[in-house]
Amino acid sequence: MKAICFTFDRNMPIMEYVLHTYFKCWPDNPFVFHVPWNKIKPDYLVEKYGADKIKLLQTDSRVKPTIRTLLSVVNPDEFVWWAQDDKYILDFKNKQIIKDLYQFNASNIGGFMFTKNADAHKSYLKSTTNIGSHNLIKKKNHHQIFQPQLIKKEVIEYLYLNDRLEEHYQLLKLYPIMDFKPIKDLYTTSINQINIAESLDCGKMTKNLVYNMTEDGFKIPELPQCEKTMIYKD
Repeated sequence: MKAICFTFDRNMPIMEYVLHTYFKCWPDNPFVFHVPWNKIKPDYLVEKYGADKIKLLQTDSRVKPTIRTLLSVVNPDEFVWWAQDDKYILDFKNKQIIKDLYQFNASNIGGFMFTKNADAHKSYLKSTTNIGSHNLIKKKNHHQIFQPQLIKKEVIEYLYLNDRLEEHYQLLKLYPIMDFKPIKDLYTTSINQINIAESLDCGKMTKNLVYNMTEDGFKIPELPQCEKTMIYKD
């Protein structure tokens, strides 16, 4: 199962920690992580996790070139796992549901999400759908698109490569586009199946990230920090 990691050189120490949480919480995870790099090749990730689990892709650091490079390894209508550097894993509460829904690849389905937050209901439609014996809620927009999830290439292209956006932009500019009706059907579970935490807020490291990195023996990178704690855990 391909996983694409949206990051750049400056945030590579954070991306390394994000990867650490995947292997810590799911040692035999099914993901093959595709990691973009700009000028400093992170060979140490391959040495740490193996060439069968980490694929390095050199790219321009701007948003659109990075997305194009990541999507170059993805086939049309293929599910990939979205692993952005600003979310790390606290716990996979239900690993099997990820494997189950990965098998239900229909051309009209754009993605399956396994997390929610306090205002998630604003993006839900009233109807539910049973897919693979799982009762899922259909979404009316792309709310929480930054969360770890199964997602199709076309959905990522529609958002991150949208013609309304420049070659490089702040991710805040995605929010108006996220409100649009999805080009493919998006579904979410009604409860959290994954517990996660935010590693970054507006480019600054969260208090919880600094704490968790320290607890796990990681050196804290010399990056701006904020006073926010942002944890989504049941």
